[in-house]
Amino acid sequence: MFVKLKIFRRPVLCYGLIDTGNLALSLINEDFAKRLKLPISPVQVRLRKPNANGVDVVGRVSDDLLLWIEHVNKPLRIRPLVVKNLIYPLNIGS
Repeated sequence: MFVKLKIFRRPVLCYGLIDTGNLALSLINEDFAKRLKLPISPVQVRLRKPNANGVDVVGRVSDDLLLWIEHVNKPLRIRPLVVKNLIYPLNIGS
């Protein structure tokens, strides 16, 4: 399911995918993270897609992100992994 998101203290509105099949962490597209000038810390994580191909993990956002989801009263706090070639700006996992 796609939702409209506002990123706390950023003049950005975007769509994010609420991914109930994502058993890993939340993910953010590398280009989107760079546009937001988010600090990225290196991590040693390996992820795979359902088709068994690997995912290029660049790092992890250094600080928590607060996301305001349309029609939800409380913000969502995430610290996503930064990945290359993610189709959507944000993939919010469980």
